[in-house]
Amino acid sequence: MEFGKVMMKLTKLIREAVGTISLREWAETEITDPMVRHTFYALCRTSTYCIEPERLRAKNVLARVQKGLKGVLYIEGGWQTMADALKTLAIDAGVIVMNHQSVDSVKKNEFILSLNNGEKLDASYVISTVGPEQTSSLVGGAEETSLDTWKKRVKPVYAACLDVSLRHLPHPNEQFAIGIDQHILFTNQSRAASVSEDGSSVISRSVSVLIILASPLYL
Repeated sequence: MEFGKVMMKLTKLIREAVGTISLREWAETEITDPMVRHTFYALCRTSTYCIEPERLRAKNVLARVQKGLKGVLYIEGGWQTMADALKTLAIDAGVIVMNHQSVDSVKKNEFILSLNNGEKLDASYVISTVGPEQTSSLVGGAEETSLDTWKKRVKPVYAACLDVSLRHLPHPNEQFAIGIDQHILFTNQSRAASVSEDGSSVISRSVSVLIILASPLYL
């Protein structure tokens, strides 16, 4: 009954009214039963992939949970379908895709990129998809920029994910599970979208083990 009340409260909650308290503070105040609180934390982990409620900002996590309660979208054909579509759109727009190349260094301000084959490229903007430590090591003089502050503030997220393709599920009625005492999520993606070429069921099991500290979710 208490868990049901918490869920009802979330549907009507105005996140700005929560203030700047941590998720731990909010849960300890709003949820009396310890098991319900652990169940709530498991729901928050599933929505954010972060596991330290005392460092998470409550209003931002609650907003993610509210959004998740409205449903989850699965991509027909899996993530590779979206990656291929984006690549096609980029090439049609005039983007040059360079495979098997890496950036050795980036000169700040002018944004001159030195590639591992000796070639140099001029750019107006640079988007880095590696972590702050790797990005800082590439940019000359990064210690004088906000990159250095970013690097010092964050911890990386470490997670393990195993995708398994099965001809049929051993327990067809078991489609989804969240660990209460462990940071585990199990889901059968194939119940919502076709993610295999031959109709096999694809299930995912993921484990989150660390957190990002320099995220808008955090205090």
